[in-house]
Order: sequence, then structure tokens, then C-alpha cells
Amino acid sequence: MRLVATAQASSSRTQALADRAAAILFYVAVVSGAITFTYWWLSGDREHALIRTATVLIIACPHALVVEPTTK
Repeated sequence: MRLVATAQASSSRTQALADRAAAILFYVAVVSGAITFTYWWLSGDREHALIRTATVLIIACPHALVVEPTTK
């Protein structure tokens, strides 16, 4: 049981790389959403600004929709 607990507590290089990539993807998604919102808001289409921003965020950052289970 100790070996399993130790293995679960440590993270591999692959996991660290995936965490960094997810962090970069998050910022790309937020910037893309902000640009989309600004463009459509300034074009006068306020309702579609919110709809299109939500669409961009969902498409650009789908991992944000995943709820990770908590383990204890």
C-alpha cells in the first residue's frame, strides 16, 4: 500500500509537461475569449458577444469543463 501511495503522490515528467501545456492553453483560451468579446461588443452585437465568447471558451479550453473527482 505504501508503494501505491508513493506512486500516486509523485508526478512524472510527462505529468509536469501536461500541466504546463494546460496552463498555456488556459491563457490562450482566456485571451481568445477576451478578443472575441471585445470585437463583438464593440460591433454593437451585445447578446452575440456573450454567446460567442462562451463558445470560444468552451471550444478552446474543453478541459475546464471536466470536474476532477476528489480523492481522499
